[in-house]
Amino acid sequence: MARIDNPILSLRVRAFGRSVARWDTAITLSTLWLAVCVFILLFGVEFAPYRPTSIDLTHRLAPPAFAGGTWSHFLGTDDLGRDVLSRLIYATRISLLVAVIGVPLGAVIGALIGFLAAYMRGLVDETVTMLVDAQAALPYMIVALSVIAFLGNNVVLLMIIIGSYGWERYARLSRSLSMSLLERGFVVAAQTYGVSGVPLFVRHILPNALGIFFVNMTITFAEIMLLESSLSFLGLGFQPPVASLGNMIGLGREYMLSAWWVAVFPGTVICLTALSASLIGDGLRDRFDPSAREAAR
Repeated sequence: MARIDNPILSLRVRAFGRSVARWDTAITLSTLWLAVCVFILLFGVEFAPYRPTSIDLTHRLAPPAFAGGTWSHFLGTDDLGRDVLSRLIYATRISLLVAVIGVPLGAVIGALIGFLAAYMRGLVDETVTMLVDAQAALPYMIVALSVIAFLGNNVVLLMIIIGSYGWERYARLSRSLSMSLLERGFVVAAQTYGVSGVPLFVRHILPNALGIFFVNMTITFAEIMLLESSLSFLGLGFQPPVASLGNMIGLGREYMLSAWWVAVFPGTVICLTALSASLIGDGLRDRFDPSAREAAR
């Protein structure tokens, strides 16, 4: 096999190796946990020992195998005898799927609105800035509860509410980055050749902002997962018999003293997933943000 001698590629490989060597242990563990979550999202159904709605009242509130239970229900059962491990797998898939859909949706909406404000300026910029400030001043949970209270609860509406979460953050970020990049020479040169509108944003501005956008998406991932779990916990998200992490905790809170495993295991999954996404986001921010790198030195 012929050897390819590419000094630029070699420098990039060595830089990547040094970055991996400096990779914090907590971030490594977080990456492994998220890899497990992705595996569950893609293939978890194949490994679930039971269906999430299978009821067995003869094994109602059975403890986990390591707490005196049987191996047939490794993580125990709930108040209807449903296997906690199976429901946990399905619930994790639901929560992850909501976050995977919601994060890009909110990022795309906010990025386009922010670029439009920076590109059009004037009244459009002032209107977008006013809407962003209004949304940032109002907790999104209150907005979600109000919309569900007025329009009712259904899966489509829930996905729209969760998907629009965080748009104002991306709009503000996209606006500031776009206004800065629009003054750069390569963007001005592209405009002189007739590139404008969405092509200008996609080809010349977005590639230079992807790093910062990706960092914010990892943080928003954890927030969307917590939002969905909170709505389901309050009974306004996914409804039984659909299993989600939030409604599993909501159903298990009545048995915290007698059957702690019903609520503790889904709560642990939420905490670990949200913490892992946040830690990875912090690690990526340290590598993409020059000021953070200088502070770390």
